[in-house]
Amino acid sequence: MAAADPYVLVEDEIRSGLENIESRLYDDKLENLVRENTATGTLKSLQNSLESAEMQITELHKAVRASFASPEKFNLTQRQVETRKKQIDAFRVSTAKFHDRINDLFEAERLSKRAQQASNKNTPARSGPSIVSSYMNDEASSAYDHQMLLMKEQDEDLDSLGMAAQRVGQMG
Repeated sequence: MAAADPYVLVEDEIRSGLENIESRLYDDKLENLVRENTATGTLKSLQNSLESAEMQITELHKAVRASFASPEKFNLTQRQVETRKKQIDAFRVSTAKFHDRINDLFEAERLSKRAQQASNKNTPARSGPSIVSSYMNDEASSAYDHQMLLMKEQDEDLDSLGMAAQRVGQMG
């Protein structure tokens, strides 16, 4: 019966999403991207995924809060409701920790970029046009990559919302 419980399904989905974010957030490849000043798109993608998970947590919290007043109406014991509330609190602690990590990585990338620019000022000047065109190509490529990541995230979010809507439809 617990497997059919919509709360459990959504809880598992949130847990899986947060585990995915955590594995990507603490991956050595990401730290290398930060050192190379190419992590912005990845960090924004992680931030979007985290915000999506937070929306699910908020909705789950609303459902648990509704069951808190009269657990028997939802075939729950007071202890089950308390356990669910504690799990939601744990999810919120995790998301706060992940937000801090993302902000730290954005700051690290910014500092790395500043240090790289400072070291470039100390090197002999190269030809101006090639630097500008290289920068413009990098900017265009970065903007395109960022747009593609955003579109992918939006597609994933729409899929998640569609699945959630189907679950809600099946419940009621």
